[in-house]
Amino acid sequence: MKYYLLLAGLLAGCSSQAPMSDDSNAWQNYGFEQGKTGQIELTIAELKEQSEHAITDTLYTSYRDGYVAGVQQYCSQDPYELGIRHRPYRGVCDDMNPNFGDRYRQGDAWDDGIMMD
Repeated sequence: MKYYLLLAGLLAGCSSQAPMSDDSNAWQNYGFEQGKTGQIELTIAELKEQSEHAITDTLYTSYRDGYVAGVQQYCSQDPYELGIRHRPYRGVCDDMNPNFGDRYRQGDAWDDGIMMD
């Protein structure tokens, strides 16, 4: 059983690593995964540091397209609920929904139904 948990953890970790190829679909998927988990968008320079492959404008555009789609999915969730679950929020929804951060902080202030100061 421990072996399966370890394997699942390793596989989950792999999905958050930059693609080691020049496949634009892989870069778009990577961007989507980054966005849907609320990560901050990486710059082309940061992506170049993470990859062994040259990051062309086309690959960066693929990453960015995926990222934007992922962030739209992430920002469609209830920010209050996100806060109640004490999940991290990095401000990626503020441009789309200026109230997202406020609602998140309201939810994050609750602890088992007791509002924290």
